[in-house]
Amino acid sequence: MINGKFKSLADLNSNIWENLKESKNNYENFLDSSFPNWRQFEKKEIADNIKYFKDGKLKFSFRIDLKSRNYKHIDIFLRNDVRPYQRIFLKKDMITKYRYYEFNTWTRNYDVIIGNEVTPVYTIEYFNDRERFIDLYYQPGALFYDKSKFLSYMVQKMER
Repeated sequence: MINGKFKSLADLNSNIWENLKESKNNYENFLDSSFPNWRQFEKKEIADNIKYFKDGKLKFSFRIDLKSRNYKHIDIFLRNDVRPYQRIFLKKDMITKYRYYEFNTWTRNYDVIIGNEVTPVYTIEYFNDRERFIDLYYQPGALFYDKSKFLSYMVQKMER
């Protein structure tokens, strides 16, 4: 799943996302499973957002790049809230990361980095102005508070 060595989270993520397969990671598959009839929702385009409503309540929205018209991410709303509880990051229409927020705020709780087959690879938790890294692919629950130790661990796991 992961090839080569890396010196930063950006390098690690690039390796994870390098060969995403469209079959499972495509955003449409995610929406089909989360909102089976999402194509029938009321749709409104407002500036760089495409918002989808069901029974007058905002369910999710796409953020689009106005120049390229590519989707950047999908925001998922619980109860027609002002802010989303989940953001799905996209790269070439494929899911790369889930971000979860505290209720109705922009405070991040955690990010889940997604690999092929929409498999969680690792999680970054945010708390008390700190981060911790949890490996979900090689050894579920392996926990690190130091980014460099986490990267070293991932390189070692790859080499086995």
